[in-house]
Amino acid sequence: MIILFSLIVGCSYPGITVYEYDGRQITVNFLDKDSAFEYIQNSNYSERMNRLNISLRLDEDLNSIDRKYEVKTHEKFIRENIKDWDGYEKHIVWGALENAIEKLETFSPALIPDTLFFINTSMRLEFNAFFTVNKAICVPSSVVWPLLFGSLIEKKIAHELFHIYSRYNEPKRDSLYAIFNFVKADTIIAGKALSTKMINNPDVHSNNYVLSLEDISCELKNLFLVVKLNEPKYNNNRGAISFLGATNIFDFFDGHILELENIGDNSFRVKDSISVNSYELAKIKANFDEVCGSLSSDRFFAEEILAESFTFGYLTLEDSDLLEDCTTQDREKLQRILKIIRGY
Repeated sequence: MIILFSLIVGCSYPGITVYEYDGRQITVNFLDKDSAFEYIQNSNYSERMNRLNISLRLDEDLNSIDRKYEVKTHEKFIRENIKDWDGYEKHIVWGALENAIEKLETFSPALIPDTLFFINTSMRLEFNAFFTVNKAICVPSSVVWPLLFGSLIEKKIAHELFHIYSRYNEPKRDSLYAIFNFVKADTIIAGKALSTKMINNPDVHSNNYVLSLEDISCELKNLFLVVKLNEPKYNNNRGAISFLGATNIFDFFDGHILELENIGDNSFRVKDSISVNSYELAKIKANFDEVCGSLSSDRFFAEEILAESFTFGYLTLEDSDLLEDCTTQDREKLQRILKIIRGY
């Protein structure tokens, strides 16, 4: 049973609440606009993004701006696109969180953090997506509509809780990634030309994972899964605005599987020919699809493959029919994921 203790008296959906269950506590804090901006700023969120990624998010070419001003411009954009919580928004997110915790308590309690923050964002921040910053889940206000998106919010909270768990449990993360043939490397040297084109995902904690797949000769290849700009440089004429008012970025990038050279000491370098030949690539992609199975449709980031796979398992709690389309391999992978997270 979950017991709730409100730390702000007289408010139905307070800024801070403590859940207590099975001798554990989780403190939940709905951050106001100023506190949310400070939380994001203190995480060095903008500093971790290169010029391309800031340009994409602002839908503005910052090519001629120096780095310090670039970061300040992005932080100003973030501040402008964080919102205070309305009562009904708290109510909806609160209900979705309670549902998620009730299920996770028995399904996978390790994913429930000791502290959790919620930040309310406009549709322009991170392309109208849910995302995490440290222990905060950022919720786009455009989806806080219970009749349309009620079940989606709960699903997204479970998904983002996986990202928070993965962020703070690196050894477990390495074991989970290995289920899908991603192996931790000490260093992957992408090179300047590629690094400046790589697209950031705020939920991805590290790109230092080697994807190991068989080629057409059934020999294992060391590969690098990367999402990069599919044009020579950022072009603000491509910044199409979606019907919701958020920047549509999906024409900007593609996922790529690049070949790596092992340079020793668990370090790798992207080869000069930054793609395998088309025939071999088709075989590798087919192998990758087989590894991922039906648990995840993502083929861009190891972190998202795991988060989607975990969320798939979470959804089977209420809809066991989802397992009917799973192969034996899918079911085995799901059990391995849960075993690693649960620790037994």
